[in-house]
Amino acid sequence: MIREENWAVPVGRIREFFRTQPDVTEWDGAFYWHSCRVCVGAAEHTPLGSLQIPRTLIEMTGEEADVDALHRRFFLRFLSAGG
Repeated sequence: MIREENWAVPVGRIREFFRTQPDVTEWDGAFYWHSCRVCVGAAEHTPLGSLQIPRTLIEMTGEEADVDALHRRFFLRFLSAGG
């Protein structure tokens, strides 16, 4: 399964979330949990008047149950931030 999303959250906050998960490992620029591989990268900012809203691309790949479980954890953490 592949899940791709674009979030209005700075890339550093998302990376920090995965780094603080005790059962997630980081290797070669990606994060791993069970069969799930997560790639996080900056996207173009979204203009909102004179403001620039940071955007982050997230790609989760792996077995459907693992992707769903890790995404649920991520989603609950950033739910109020927007997507």
